[in-house]
Amino acid sequence: MKTEKSNIPLIEKGSGKPLIFLHGYMCSKEFFASQIEFFSKTHKVIAYDLYGFGKNLPMERAYSLDDYVQEFFEIASNYGEKVCVVAHSFGCRVILKALSKKQGNIIEKALLCGVAGLKPKFSFKKTFKRRVYKILKPFAPKAWLEKKFFSSDYNLASGYMKQTFKIVTSEYLDEYLKQIQIPLFLIFGERDDQTPPAIAKKIKNQVANCGVYIMQECSHFCFLEKPNEFNYVAKEFLL
Repeated sequence: MKTEKSNIPLIEKGSGKPLIFLHGYMCSKEFFASQIEFFSKTHKVIAYDLYGFGKNLPMERAYSLDDYVQEFFEIASNYGEKVCVVAHSFGCRVILKALSKKQGNIIEKALLCGVAGLKPKFSFKKTFKRRVYKILKPFAPKAWLEKKFFSSDYNLASGYMKQTFKIVTSEYLDEYLKQIQIPLFLIFGERDDQTPPAIAKKIKNQVANCGVYIMQECSHFCFLEKPNEFNYVAKEFLL
């Protein structure tokens, strides 16, 4: 199904309170297949492809995080009431920034999984690697530098997607945490090396109404690895 306002491809299933799913980087709405099936029994589930991903339009320009936030508000405003949200990784960036806006009051509660967008604490190895990159940057070929020093997510992208990745990941959202007034719940994988569980502690210390659940023996995609556990924990928060 597509929205009347924007032609953004989305899935709508079930009835009840609107529950919007936002996927991670280089993913799509279909990654939430188990959650869509489970929560459509109690909610009106909406899952859509962020611009440039899945079946959404190919990028005609680079997007900023604010562009993705506006895309989210366009979807959420179609339902005529406050919405709940489940977001993963890149999608969490969108929701954290959305909650800093006046329009963010459309969100009633949010469950964030593997939260990206906070300023990382660089290890000695990463700090050293960044310094080496800065030294080599004036001399080495750009393509070689990107392959050696940039993330796999960046190197998998092309064209405007690469520009978008640079723009979005250069914006840190730590300053918005204390502004969050709605109920927030965090789910992290114990073995997540992309967004480690320590991030959950950082967020909880800043947000007044915040719960945390760590899924044992899971990585960054805990909702795929143990969907039943994820779904039932999420249900306790969302209902």
